[in-house]
Amino acid sequence: MSFPSQTGLALAAACVSLAIFSSSAVAEQKVGQVVALSGKATVSHGKRATPETLTTQAPVYEKDVIRTEPAAKVKIRFDDGTHVTVAELSSLEIREFVLDPQPKKPSAVLVLAAGAFRAIVNNVSRRDKFVVQTPTAVAGVRGTDWMGEIKADSTGIVVLQGEVGVSNINPAIPGEVILTDRMGTDVKVNQAPTPPKEWSEARRNALLKATDLP
Repeated sequence: MSFPSQTGLALAAACVSLAIFSSSAVAEQKVGQVVALSGKATVSHGKRATPETLTTQAPVYEKDVIRTEPAAKVKIRFDDGTHVTVAELSSLEIREFVLDPQPKKPSAVLVLAAGAFRAIVNNVSRRDKFVVQTPTAVAGVRGTDWMGEIKADSTGIVVLQGEVGVSNINPAIPGEVILTDRMGTDVKVNQAPTPPKEWSEARRNALLKATDLP
């Protein structure tokens, strides 16, 4: 019986290390940058990673989970020009953010578990999809500027400019509503979205204030 030489073992170990490094690099694909930050926030590079303090100009990666503390806000500029701002006590997971148009169109899936957000989406027509998921709703972007507020048992979505399709996160619940300028809907647990209606100026302004960062 022959045994591998010391050189062979070293080469094999190097290959394994390279494979691990390569897979980590792929898993941490940079997709944007923090361009504004007020208060304290953390980022975890993956759901199980140890949270780190988030800073202005910090890069953000696919699979990152960003959480804001009380009175904190974070604005992210993604590398395609899309801007997403999250309010205090929010949790944002960048589950998917594909920038390279090959082999498919750019796409994004953001998961908001709590809090509030505003998204100004760039190059909508060139995208395969841009989806925001919450505990009760899924919203597919067909326009540009829109906001959402997430609670444990409901999600409110309103469009400032453009078009967004909203349905329940549970695929067994039928019904989708299409929101246009100033129109909003609320989605409760295991219920179809409410019919689109124009949100009051007070409700819109409260959400604008919660997500306002220069």
